[in-house]
Amino acid sequence: MKCIRILVLVVVALAMASSAVFSEEEAYSGPDDPRVIEAARTAVEQLGPTLGAISLDFCEPQELSASVVDILGLISYETAKDDILESEEPKSQEGTTVGLVGFEGLEVKGNSAAVKEALEDLGAKKVGKKIKISLLGDVLFDFDKYDIRQEAEKTLYKVADLVKNLDTREVVVEGHTDSKGSDEYNMKLSIKRADSVRSWLINKGGLTDTKIIAKGYGETKPVAPNTMPDGSDNPEGRAKNRRVEIYISAFE
Repeated sequence: MKCIRILVLVVVALAMASSAVFSEEEAYSGPDDPRVIEAARTAVEQLGPTLGAISLDFCEPQELSASVVDILGLISYETAKDDILESEEPKSQEGTTVGLVGFEGLEVKGNSAAVKEALEDLGAKKVGKKIKISLLGDVLFDFDKYDIRQEAEKTLYKVADLVKNLDTREVVVEGHTDSKGSDEYNMKLSIKRADSVRSWLINKGGLTDTKIIAKGYGETKPVAPNTMPDGSDNPEGRAKNRRVEIYISAFE
């Protein structure tokens, strides 16, 4: 546990012996008493910030000297500990590195909680010095099309928000297809799909200041077999190959 330091405003007898704050008949209501606050202000003004206040360390308490005759304003540990501890919690600041499990070294400039949630929701993975997000083509596009489906926009908004909350250097969008159709046709379709996602992220996602590159690989980088060992069709494998991969460079 970190040591909690609080400021105690005091009256030194030699400096303020003639200035009694309370008489014996007056009740002292505690540190929030308006007279205490006023007396504390007077102490600082008359004694200066060095003599008008001392710092106490709760881990290694200092003994008050005999010259101290009254404590004018004390923020108690029990009252202030929550506020103090909250103020010491790490905040997500621009350029800071947040230690998310599996994403150590990721530089966050926005809300780290939102980053963590987005990484989980998108099934993101760390690949080298980049974040990899793989989105199925059947979710993003209709069959043989490259226009973004309206139902897919919720997912793309999550991607855009993630990029905004990171200290992003570059985003690369890669389009991939299955092996049905000619090599030339699949290459063109993959490029158009990647470019559609890129345009959406800029125009609707608001990533106007982010460097985003679109690339198409056609059927050249499958992640699953397009056919079964006996040569028959493999629908599940083809569905996995029809995809868009997004790579975000945001590591230190």
